[in-house]
Amino acid sequence: MADDDAGDSHEGTAGELGWLDDVAMPALLRAARSAYGDAVRAELVDAGFSDVPRNGAYVLGGVVNHAGTADVLAAEATRSRTAEPLLTALVDGGYLARAEGGTGLAPTERGRQAAAAVREGIAAVDEELRRRLTPEQEHDLRRGLLVLHDIAEQPRAG
Repeated sequence: MADDDAGDSHEGTAGELGWLDDVAMPALLRAARSAYGDAVRAELVDAGFSDVPRNGAYVLGGVVNHAGTADVLAAEATRSRTAEPLLTALVDGGYLARAEGGTGLAPTERGRQAAAAVREGIAAVDEELRRRLTPEQEHDLRRGLLVLHDIAEQPRAG
């Protein structure tokens, strides 16, 4: 993609983006995360799933698209809060049901359809990223995010 095709992107040389060094990394991450969150929420609403609770898209997407376990994903999504209210809301909304034998939760057809909407929202943002970044820039972005993940996983001193 040529630089003059960038539209409203923030492309440019390091000197042209000097202001970027003054923006706190958490602020950039929050704004970036909202790109995905807004796209996923819009897809869910457009597909008729406006009642998916906060963090529900994460759980449904993980269970359906990545063979995750609902209770583990809900615990990750809620961190310090209990996962039970989130799981209850997904069951009450018809997105998850008790698996055969009563152990664990499994996605319903409604849950699989909502997860497809989640996947579409993510794909739309990914496509826009690929339009605006070179493959090397996208790779560097992923590497940087992985480093932040690794930092988050380290035990805290003190």
